[in-house]
Amino acid sequence: MVRSSMHRASKYDKKIGGLVLPGQAARYTLTTGKRIALERCVKTQAISPMLQVPYVAYLEDLVKHASGNRPDEAYIIFNKWLSRELDETTLRALAECVGIGIEEAVVSCHYAVDANTLALWYLDDMVGVVAQDETGNYPLSFKGPGEPAWTADSKCGAGACQFDGLDDFLENSTLLDVVPASGTVEFWFRPSSTLTTATAGNIRFINKYSSSTHNMIIWFRGSADATRKGRICIYISAGAQEGWASSTTTTWTAGTWYHIAGTWGATGLKLYVNGVLEGPGAYAGSWDDGTYTNFIIGRHAVSGADPFDGTMDEIRVSNIQRTTFIV
Repeated sequence: MVRSSMHRASKYDKKIGGLVLPGQAARYTLTTGKRIALERCVKTQAISPMLQVPYVAYLEDLVKHASGNRPDEAYIIFNKWLSRELDETTLRALAECVGIGIEEAVVSCHYAVDANTLALWYLDDMVGVVAQDETGNYPLSFKGPGEPAWTADSKCGAGACQFDGLDDFLENSTLLDVVPASGTVEFWFRPSSTLTTATAGNIRFINKYSSSTHNMIIWFRGSADATRKGRICIYISAGAQEGWASSTTTTWTAGTWYHIAGTWGATGLKLYVNGVLEGPGAYAGSWDDGTYTNFIIGRHAVSGADPFDGTMDEIRVSNIQRTTFIV
C-alpha cells in the first residue's frame, strides 16, 4: 500500500510562529492567541488594510479544517477562496506561513497515466456535462433528469462529482467492451448518509452489464443480503460461473471519504478498502461475452435501480490487477 504525503499523521502537535497546529486533521475553535498569530501572518504580506479581513478568514478556514498533515483538505479550501478572486500568490504564501502546503496536495493525490491505465477521471472539470478522461479515450457523460453536479468539496484536486441518490449517473459507451484478462476499477466515495448492515437497499457504484449472467459490479449490499449486508463487494459473473469479493468493513460513515478498489485476474477477485485488502474471492477466467451495455457509474446500468447518494472522485480503470494505491 502506498501512503501519500496527505497521510503523515503524527501524535505530536506542530508549533509554527506561536501558532499550534494539531497533528491530526481536527476541527476546533480558534483562541485569541491563535487568531493573533493568523493576523500576524497576514500583516507580513503587506496586504492593504481594506483586504486583510478576507485573508484572515481564509487562514481561519485553513487552520480550523486542515492541518499540515492534510493537504488534500487544504487544497479544497484554497480553491474555494481563490474562486472569490483573492490573489493566488498571497493565498499560497499565507498557507506556508501557518505551515500548510498547498502544492503538495496536487502532487500527492492524483494518479499519473501509466502503461496500464485504461481510463482516469480526476473529475476536476467543474464545468459542462462531460468529465474528461486523462487518457483522452473515454469521456464520461452526465446523465439523468437532474444530472450529477460538480462540487469543489472533493477528495483530491479542484473538483468531484455529486449524485442525488435518485436518477443521476455517469456513462461511457465503449469502456470495457473488450474485457482484459486482469483489471482494476477504483474510486473514492463519500456517502451522504451512513451505510450499515441495517441499510435497506443496494447501491451500485460502478457496473458493466450484459445480462444477469454476464456483468461486473462494485456495489454496497443492503440488509436483504444475509451474507453480505453492509459490505462493499466486487461481483463478476460469466454464465454459470460467478464470484464475489467483499469488504470486512460494514459501516460507512456519512461525510467520510473511502477508497475502494476491485480487481480481477489470475489471483482471483480482490476488494481493497483504503488500500488494505479486505476481501479475497475465488474466480478464474474471462467475464467477457462481447455484448455489454455502457459503463455506468452511480446506478444500475439498465433499470436505473440502486442509485448512489453522495460524492465520488478520482476514478481509475486499469488492465492490470493492481495491489498498491494512493490513499
